Amino acid sequence: MRTSCLLFATCIWVSAQSQMPANTLAPEDASFNALYPNLSIPSVTGRLLNLSADELKTLTITYTLVTPFAAFQDRRIVSPQPDGSFKLVLDYPLPYQQIWLELGDYFYAGLCVNTNLYLELDMKKLKAAKEQVYFNGDGVRYLGADGPLNTYMNDYVLYKQPEQNQLTGKIMALINSSFAAPDSMLPRFNLLFDSVKMIEDSYIALHPSPLSWILQNERMSDYYGRLCIGYWGKIMPASLWEKVKQHKSYLVSNSGALFYRYLTTYVSHLPGGPRPPMGTQATALMQTIDKNIQRIDSAFPPAKADFLKLRLNISLDADEQKTGMEHVLGSMHTPWCVAVEKEQYQLAVAKVVEINKALVGQPGGPPPTGFGDPLIQTSFGASLYKTSGKAMDFLATLKQSFPGKAIIIDRWAIWCGPCLGEMPHSKELQEASKDLPVVFVYLCTMNGTTEAKWKSKVAELKQPGVHILIDETLDAELSHYFSFAGYPGYALIDKAGNYKPGAITWLSEIKNRDALATMIK
Repeated sequence: MRTSCLLFATCIWVSAQSQMPANTLAPEDASFNALYPNLSIPSVTGRLLNLSADELKTLTITYTLVTPFAAFQDRRIVSPQPDGSFKLVLDYPLPYQQIWLELGDYFYAGLCVNTNLYLELDMKKLKAAKEQVYFNGDGVRYLGADGPLNTYMNDYVLYKQPEQNQLTGKIMALINSSFAAPDSMLPRFNLLFDSVKMIEDSYIALHPSPLSWILQNERMSDYYGRLCIGYWGKIMPASLWEKVKQHKSYLVSNSGALFYRYLTTYVSHLPGGPRPPMGTQATALMQTIDKNIQRIDSAFPPAKADFLKLRLNISLDADEQKTGMEHVLGSMHTPWCVAVEKEQYQLAVAKVVEINKALVGQPGGPPPTGFGDPLIQTSFGASLYKTSGKAMDFLATLKQSFPGKAIIIDRWAIWCGPCLGEMPHSKELQEASKDLPVVFVYLCTMNGTTEAKWKSKVAELKQPGVHILIDETLDAELSHYFSFAGYPGYALIDKAGNYKPGAITWLSEIKNRDALATMIK
């Protein structure tokens, strides 16, 4: 029987992989700082073939950038040009950046770009498929310098996919059941990752490639990241902790970004250390940031510590962002991290300013039209609408439709478990606050659903409030402006019409009517 000794024999785990190219640097490397100013932002372009002009006008491409920041994903949209060409905009020259791309009900894939990628999609073939094409298939061509990389990575996702998905589910179930005694899970945890490696080795044997080192790096990032989850609030065995500290991800991917996120969280939740003082929420937040800065600086070299600190300032409140940024920046020694952190703050402030401008509306503008007549007015107090358009126009209409009232925005999806898990508390909160000047607005994305399924889910939940089905374009724009990192996403607009960033993380954290009354003043 194979045992957990493999945990301490990483060389055995990686023996089947190709060698990493010489001079490859990870963002956490000290040498990356000297390289960064000379890097170019990778190019991602493509073309949709065999579509009419009318079809191109109605089609949008949704893409989600994986980032090294606290909100580790940034969802965006782009429309194809009349000739079918399109371009995905990236913000930073980061290595091997992952992009999740979705083209309506036709195509979904994870892209990985390091230099340049050209994606050609034959829509005639994609539309002829019986179901949505995932990752690769007939009608999909990955071209450019990063074409072979994307073909290789997406084909691996499809290789023995049921077995891979089953192993992922078992790994997460094991972690979730072992928080109390993480040491006891290690033998079973390693056996599961042994199985992951066996699938990986089998794929590599069938498809030899100099790119196989990337699969190994992704697997090890996933391995160490999930171990950090299992040990939150506990202390890892010293030998294991040394392995975790030494690991580095060479990709800004889900596995890589989450490894650093989970690592930062593990360090932040280590037992002991100073307890945050009593006081305002802002004071406690800054004290927590300072404590985490000290812990990170004591555990890692300066360059890696600074890279981890990009994830520390989780507040969305503009004032707290500014103060928190000052604390983080004052501790940084790596110029590229300092530059990126400053830019992120400026972008956050600009978003708040733009949202508040939209909520005020334009003097002399047209009178509010609302969202028209509801599609359905239910007996349990739900009004259902459907809309599309630009985010700023939508927000202006939203505020004008409910003058003198605070607005709680709940962005959700019918397939999102955490979204549905919050609904019962939201319903109770609505019932308890009927006398308050507040309206609950539920924005359901068209992503992954239909109008009929949405109506059915609202009826099943018997969820009162204003329900609006929004298309993917509007959903992506709102996600960008409110810095939503997935579903659910919550936002608060107070009675005066001011957006209050970061006021709501989870609706279940608003314990009762009195807490809500204080929040919406």
